[in-house]
Amino acid sequence: MRAASILVLFLAACSSRENIVVGTVYDGPLGEHVLPDVSVTLRDEAGETYWSGVTDANGSFSGLAPRAQTIFAVIGGEGRVPASFTGVSGLLQLTVPDFLERALDDDTTEQVLVNGAPIPSLYGVTTALADEWRARYAGCPGADAQGGAILASVRYFLFDSEATGGDFVPPDVQHPVAEAVSDATGERFSACYLDADGIAWDGSAVDAGAAQQFAIFGLPEGRFTLAVRHNITDSVFTDAYFSVYVPLDGVAARYPLWIEFPLF
Repeated sequence: MRAASILVLFLAACSSRENIVVGTVYDGPLGEHVLPDVSVTLRDEAGETYWSGVTDANGSFSGLAPRAQTIFAVIGGEGRVPASFTGVSGLLQLTVPDFLERALDDDTTEQVLVNGAPIPSLYGVTTALADEWRARYAGCPGADAQGGAILASVRYFLFDSEATGGDFVPPDVQHPVAEAVSDATGERFSACYLDADGIAWDGSAVDAGAAQQFAIFGLPEGRFTLAVRHNITDSVFTDAYFSVYVPLDGVAARYPLWIEFPLF
């Protein structure tokens, strides 16, 4: 069985060292409309710019990326903050799916649905939406300061061959605690958490709890390893790790951040 990543960038072969990335950018995490004329930057696993361009009238782009490594797609444009998405550059001649998919036992795929709705693989983040996200964490150190941010909601991802049909609600991740570590300097940044209703920052919260959301603020531009520790039982925990690129004063938004469901 194959795990689903936050974003899988499927690529068409271009040369022995490059692939062509073909994708479509949507107007937000609900993906109601495509976004024309927004910037797309593809960065290599070191976070260096490899290709940049703009989407066409249909919100689509076609750019180059190095083969067989982690890459980052950064979406920007007027009235938007830079938003970063992580992918894996493969070797197959495929295309970025418009919406997140998961692999099933029979080697087919289906769209991942959250609350009955598909989630775009790539989307832009308006300044207003980024401000709204930050406002929910008002009072958290760094939430009102300059710098990049990682904002996420956590969800367990179950590996099975039953179609969700939009009715499946994954169980809560148990006591998730998040931390971002700079790949360049090793500096560690702790997360802020919301109250149980997911409305406002709770300074006494020690994990993402019932809200299943967290944010990490005050991040410099660069690549980070995002670690999420969560409980398997009351006394046993495990860690999930994710590679993230934070743009300058931008966001790495993960709605949702998929955590592999612990199997025994």
